[in-house]
Formats: sequence, C-alpha cells, structure tokens
Amino acid sequence: MNKRAFFFTFLALLIVVLFYAMIQTQQMLETSDEAMMVQQRMSDVNMLIVNLEDNMISDMLIATSKVTLLHMVNYTNRTQTFFYDKETFEKAFNDMLYNGTIEGIPQNVTNDTIVYLLDDFMQMVNEVYHVNLNITVDNSTINISQATPFGVGVNAIFTFSIHNNDANWLPKTKSMNINFSLDRFPDPYYLLSTKGNYTQRINISDINEYRWNRTLLNDSIPKKQYYVNRNAPSFLQRFYNDTENSSVIGIESFINPETLKLYVAEDVFNFSIPHNRSYIDYLFWSVPWDCWDYNDENNTQRYDLHNITGINYTGFRLEDSHLNVYLNTSAGETRDISLGGNTFTVCANPVP
Repeated sequence: MNKRAFFFTFLALLIVVLFYAMIQTQQMLETSDEAMMVQQRMSDVNMLIVNLEDNMISDMLIATSKVTLLHMVNYTNRTQTFFYDKETFEKAFNDMLYNGTIEGIPQNVTNDTIVYLLDDFMQMVNEVYHVNLNITVDNSTINISQATPFGVGVNAIFTFSIHNNDANWLPKTKSMNINFSLDRFPDPYYLLSTKGNYTQRINISDINEYRWNRTLLNDSIPKKQYYVNRNAPSFLQRFYNDTENSSVIGIESFINPETLKLYVAEDVFNFSIPHNRSYIDYLFWSVPWDCWDYNDENNTQRYDLHNITGINYTGFRLEDSHLNVYLNTSAGETRDISLGGNTFTVCANPVP
C-alpha cells in the first residue's frame, strides 16, 4: 500500500470516528439537557406544593369565605327571614361556600364557590406546569366560627395530588384555618329588623369599656360604630336572631333615633311618641322593654329605662345595665344619678 492510499484510508477512518464522536456528544448533550429539564420541572412542582400548603389554598379559602358571608347577608335580606338556629346557619354557609346552594336550592352564585375557584385554578396550573393537579375539599369539614368580636374564622380540610410524565407526588391532606375581618360587612340584624330599608355596616370602634362618659356617649351615637360587650350577641348570632350573650365576642351599636326615622316606616314604629325600648341595637329590635312595678316586699325586679340629660338625640334611652356600662355607674349609683337629674327614669306601659 502506497503512502497516498494509506493517508486516504486513515483520513476516512478519522472522519468516521469524529462523526461518531459528534453523534455521541450530541446525544449526551440532549440527554443532559433533558435531565436538566426534568430536574427543573421537578423543582417547579416541589415549589408549587410548598406554595399550595403555605398560602395558595388558604388565600382561595379567604376569598370565597368573604364572598359567601356576603351572599348569606343578601340571602337573609332577600328572604327577610332569620336562619332557624346556629346549626341551620352553619349548614347553609357550608353549602353556599361549597356549591352555591341553600337547602339544595341553587343561589346563582356558582362562580363564587370554593369548588369553582379550585377547578379554575387547577386548569391554569395544569396548562402552565404541564402536570395533572387535583385538589378536593371535604364539605363535611367546613366550619365557620366567631374567632374574635370583629373577626370570623373558617376551617376546612383539603386533599391535593400531582402527577406528570416524570413522577407522582403522593396525595397530601391539609387542614386550612383562616381568619378575616368583618370591617364594613353589612349587619343582617339591621336589614331584617328594618325590612331591608336600612343597611348598617360594621364600623369598628377602638373605644374600650373603661373610657366611657356622657360626652363620649353623646358623640358616639351618630357614628354608627360597634363596640365590644361580652353581654351582647356576636356578629354570627345576628344571622339567626340569637340575642343571648356570647361571652367575650359580643358586639353592639347604638340606635340613632334621628337616622331610624328616615328609614323605618311609620306603621312599624310610631316616632311621634317615645318608645319603651333600650336603644342598644339587639335590645331595641327584640321586644318592648317591660318596666315592672317595683315592690320591695315581694322583691319584684324592676328594669328601668332612662332618658339621659346631655344627650342630643330625643328619645334615646338605655336600661340599667347599659347605663352602667356607658356612664360607668354601678347598679346602686344609677338611681342616685336619676334622682339627681342626670337621668330620668321612664316606666310607662310598653309600646307594641
């Protein structure tokens, strides 16, 4: 074999070796790129799971819970009926949040339910991450409660799982507990008590029970604010007309006689005469105040109503217990004050 033939043979072999090496390198690069892509996708999904647990699901629960509670207010106003009791209200909230129904009847709020929002979210995630995400909520675990005087808590149990072509993530179950403020929420008690004619929203006051005096009381009546009182019902109790005290989570507001005249029909209350009612919202709207005859011998209990001098709102009255709160007097001092001219005790026959 001459040198030229040897050279061409060697060159041909070299070209084959280089071509083979190039192909192998390209395959290795492609394999490496694919591995990196798989690793990145796995990392993205792992971060998605962390975000689901930390805030995504809880944010969706907060959003739908707020809207659901507003729908509950609208429902009571539309039907002009209180819920029968606490259990009935809680069941209605669960169903409204879950699938937009009350007692199996659709309320035309499907797009605001947690199921709808989860479905919409899952579709978006599946398209962006190229995975199959599945999130479910157990309707039986949904629970609403009065967390603070001006805050509502909702908790529910969610289960979610993810899988794609690369891996399967085991299903996870997570109990979500969220809280949100009631500030600016409409009060269902006012809507039902005024036949839908007047809406009063929760306006949170920062006045504590130890700061009250006659001037502050007078200035507070027109502000439409709510105050914490452990002897008052909670916000949620107002949905089912429960006026019993709620320990430390009760709230109440003052009825402003001047405002009420603008929104309540004369056939409901005749405002030409004073009313034997305490102008604390849940007491005013419940039953007329019964001023019993006081008899020391028979120990008959008497709940006096008091007009308060220095108050610029004609007809505004408080009964003994709230007079003690908002004028900082004890039960024994109340009658001394009334005799001294600071209040005037009213004990006429109850107005129907």
